[in-house]
Amino acid sequence: MKKRFLLKTLYETGTNALLSGDELRLYVLLLAAADNNGRGVIPCRVLTEALGPLTPPGRLTFMCRRLEELGLIQLHGSPITAVIIGYRLKEPVPVIPCPTMEPAPSTGNGDPHGTK
Repeated sequence: MKKRFLLKTLYETGTNALLSGDELRLYVLLLAAADNNGRGVIPCRVLTEALGPLTPPGRLTFMCRRLEELGLIQLHGSPITAVIIGYRLKEPVPVIPCPTMEPAPSTGNGDPHGTK
């Protein structure tokens, strides 16, 4: 798995805009710790040293679940009670904007015959 490609895709898809600063730092740490197959394990102690104290309790779990929810990683086990977090990197997917209810400017007034 090409880590540089994953990081580039994170920005090209717009997923980076959905992440907090701590979530982005966590993703980069997980990216760095993963092997060539995209799998990795990282001790929670290392994450705490790199990210600083994660308060309130459960913050690390929330951030891991958020990365998983966005399709960036797949967790193996629960980070709630884990001493080591196991994961697999996934390729970011494009962020789909919510469609608006307004018609496109070029669609006219909706009359198929073009009359006013």
